[in-house]
Amino acid sequence: MRKLPESRAALDWLRAYEKAGYSALALIPKTFRSGNRKPRWCPRSEALMNHVIEIYASTQRPTKVQAAADTRALFESENQRREKAGLALLVIPSAATIRRRLNVADPYYVYAKRHGTSAANKHFILFENGPDVVMPLERVEMDENKLDVITLLTLAGIWDHLPPERREQVENGRRWIYIAIDCATKCVLSLRLAENPNSDDAIRALRDIFRDKTPSAQAADCESTWHHHGGVQTLVTDMGSAFVSGDLQGTVSSLGITAHLPPAGTPWLRGHIEYFFRTLGHRLIPLLLGRTFFYTVERGDYPSEQLACLCDDDLITILLTYIVDIYHNEPHAQ
Repeated sequence: MRKLPESRAALDWLRAYEKAGYSALALIPKTFRSGNRKPRWCPRSEALMNHVIEIYASTQRPTKVQAAADTRALFESENQRREKAGLALLVIPSAATIRRRLNVADPYYVYAKRHGTSAANKHFILFENGPDVVMPLERVEMDENKLDVITLLTLAGIWDHLPPERREQVENGRRWIYIAIDCATKCVLSLRLAENPNSDDAIRALRDIFRDKTPSAQAADCESTWHHHGGVQTLVTDMGSAFVSGDLQGTVSSLGITAHLPPAGTPWLRGHIEYFFRTLGHRLIPLLLGRTFFYTVERGDYPSEQLACLCDDDLITILLTYIVDIYHNEPHAQ
């Protein structure tokens, strides 16, 4: 238990309580008025201490220890000048005091000065759950992506008709895919395989959103239907050449769709399609031979080219089966 107050202290409290008209506010201790409230540093010292922010916020990216040492050197140089002029010397603050002053600096300003404005905008972005959608096809996101798997570059439908000697001469490489996904239902509305990014395949992927794709799913021996289709209110893409082309934008306008093209370098504004590509890269691609991995270091000595064995028909069949029979039948977060 805390030590009980003496009788004199209790009597002083009672008198203060009665004098204040029996108000409990009179019992509040006055300790908040104690302490030295005068400025600790003179204006010149304050100005020199603030230099640590500019020293640290440099493109050379010095450490905090180095910035504090340079700031103390400014104080020493100022004291030498003041000593020659017969003025009072400044109190040199400790390195810890200078670092505390540095810690209260605006983090965005410091990061922008050290790494650049673009890097600061990416580092201090606001994360959110994305735009609110209340009905299917209210917002559809479409994007292109280079698959992380090396395949045999053959025209779809002719692989089985090639002689064995021609199959050995077939070039291998990586295909691109166009994907459109509905933000409300998380359903994939379109899938298109392409040799390279181009507006023609992007337009075909856009038109697939408006038709029932069950026949394509049945051709790939899928067990579920791919009936998801309908009219789109808003189409969101990036600033890729295929999406900003006049052909695609003209098609979007003729279909009565509102086009949104967020600026480059802002993938979080198209979070649903970016998340789907990440899901595809983490769940499906690792199961395929000839994968290239996300990074060269992660790939190591894995012989992607030697293990390439999938042709276009096999690749599109695997993608359709995963989307229609697996992805569409899994629960998704809202």
